[in-house]
Amino acid sequence: MTATWGVKSERDRAIADYSEAIRLNPKDAVAFNNRGNLWKDKRDLDRAFADYNEAIRLNPKYSMAYNNRGLAWNAKRDLDRAISDYDEAIRLDPKYAPAYNNRGIAWKDMGQLDRAISDYDVAIRLDPKNALARSNRGSSWRTKRDFDRAITDYNEAIRLDPNYLAAITGRGLAYESKGERDRARANFEMALALPPKYDSGKWAQDTARTRLALLPPAKTPSVVAPGPSPAISTDRIALVIGNGAYVNAPHLPNPPNDARAIGRALRGIGFTVIDGTDLDHNGMERTIVDFLRKASLARIALVFYAGHGVQIDGKNYLVPIDAKSMMRSTVTFELIDVDRILASLDDEARANIIILDACRDNPLETRLATRSAARGAGLAGYSTVASGMLIAYAMAPGMTAADGTGQNSPFTTALVKHIGTPGLEINQLLNRVRKDVVDATSRQQIPWTNSSLLGDVVLTDGKPSAAAHP
Repeated sequence: MTATWGVKSERDRAIADYSEAIRLNPKDAVAFNNRGNLWKDKRDLDRAFADYNEAIRLNPKYSMAYNNRGLAWNAKRDLDRAISDYDEAIRLDPKYAPAYNNRGIAWKDMGQLDRAISDYDVAIRLDPKNALARSNRGSSWRTKRDFDRAITDYNEAIRLDPNYLAAITGRGLAYESKGERDRARANFEMALALPPKYDSGKWAQDTARTRLALLPPAKTPSVVAPGPSPAISTDRIALVIGNGAYVNAPHLPNPPNDARAIGRALRGIGFTVIDGTDLDHNGMERTIVDFLRKASLARIALVFYAGHGVQIDGKNYLVPIDAKSMMRSTVTFELIDVDRILASLDDEARANIIILDACRDNPLETRLATRSAARGAGLAGYSTVASGMLIAYAMAPGMTAADGTGQNSPFTTALVKHIGTPGLEINQLLNRVRKDVVDATSRQQIPWTNSSLLGDVVLTDGKPSAAAHP
């Protein structure tokens, strides 16, 4: 009965059945393991750990329980403990393919792609019909930007499981990164036409829907869209916007200066920059869409925004210069949803860096305040960010960033100072920026970051670029 309840997602009834089985036989390690799986599915990880621990205590050689506890550690983002449990599962049963696949996922989340691929190789050798391992290996190849190998793995995963949405969307992303937009579109449409499957189904459909909205119209069904122009580098691409000339609020003098300074600095280290200053709603939408379309081809995508930014009901928004209000009823029409930008950049095959030197105004005010205003709820923090993404604020969530008394804000001044440092990993770069801002503001402003980047990301190798001159 318990297995049936689980399949029907009636987890509470399944848990009750396993609890009764445990009451009748307190030494039933399998019942503890299976109940732990249900608690894990319900995201009640503490109870899941308790059951897995008991299953392992009752049967120290229970490789499946170690594997499942590893999955729980993975869900808690404690990847070292997850890998330790997968190691033990593999030691106990060297032919247990799921443990290799799951350890591969953990290695990938830690940015160790070669180790991940090695584990997927073993999982596939042990279980040649394992569509999940094929798709996961495809994702690792895509993260390494070896798109042809990725597509080969996705093709085999889809052959093994024609309704595997994550593999279909992944294949679409690989085609899009190659500039083959018609093939990408066909895959995204296929993912949306099928019923959701597995835990990754929602991600697959949400991503397919987002990418379809950004793809330019198809020319003809038989024509493959050309790749990027060889005259334009899309290896590193940036969106830079600075808004200060607000129509319905006092002007902010520095954001346009900040955007121009960051744009020059990024061009100087070889970025292709799509930029704009003092943009209204339509101008921001056009500029952002242009950037998001080109970002699919990039290895690093960076967004820098200076100007007003607010949170409303826990969501963050950027404020165009023609915004009239920040009321809940008008937010969709007046403001730019940061979450929509993040969703469009949610692709771990690329390093995505979001930097917001933005105001933290009261989200319920109908008029805009200055960026240096001390009052307001601040931008909302992100407790988690998508794999391959870093979000940096000029100030901690809930606090106000200074506009500055010079040509640039304290945050932008520090960022321009360090952004061209050769070989400096992005987190180290932002640590230096943080120290400079803290010193410049007498500890009144402390920048904040949240990162799920896969491995080290360096913005420049130090080679000069002619793009440094506008």
